[in-house]
Amino acid sequence: MRLRLACTALFVAASAGCSASPVSEPSQQAASPIAGGTLDADDAAVFQVFTRFEDSVASCTASLIAPNVLLTARHCISVGKTENVICGRSPFSAPVAGRDTVATNATQPANDSPFYHGADVRVPSDGRTLLSGMYASARIVEATSNDAVLVPKDAVATRNGKRVVQKVQGDTVVYVEVVEGLSDAGRVQIVKGLASGDSVLADGRKQLAPGAKIRGVAEAR
Repeated sequence: MRLRLACTALFVAASAGCSASPVSEPSQQAASPIAGGTLDADDAAVFQVFTRFEDSVASCTASLIAPNVLLTARHCISVGKTENVICGRSPFSAPVAGRDTVATNATQPANDSPFYHGADVRVPSDGRTLLSGMYASARIVEATSNDAVLVPKDAVATRNGKRVVQKVQGDTVVYVEVVEGLSDAGRVQIVKGLASGDSVLADGRKQLAPGAKIRGVAEAR
């Protein structure tokens, strides 16, 4: 079976983050960006954007203002020409390319956190097919795998800190540790732990006791 991995493109919009009446100099400087703040794991619209410049990587917060649009400060995706930013007057370089930005709404980002990648998408139009205000969904193939062993995503669960499936052996189930590979909307590749033809419980969230007796759906009917 051929598996294609798709991801969603998330676009980053820049905002000057200034009021209507610009000030000439910052009024004060804080020793810490946030004083007394706490982690908010419930607000999925709060993102962290990482931008790669020529000699550094910047990190800024951003807000999800549309299904695929983040709003962040201009200095987070452009290089400032001065040390202090003055609204309406400070010059900036052109924004970095979309491929140089990633974003996540994980409370504490880690290597296994879901990340969204910026993208510059240009679609030719004859002036009639695409109209202002339209939305579109895109699938970007990142990798492919031939003869992949696939199971439903829900079949894989975490047990005692390990990723496992409930494998069917005769009329009982056993827990088998697996290593996941590529995935799409509903399936995940198993690169270690299962072989082609193995049967597993489709919903691993319902964890049975090891050795529990089971019957197939066709037999139960």
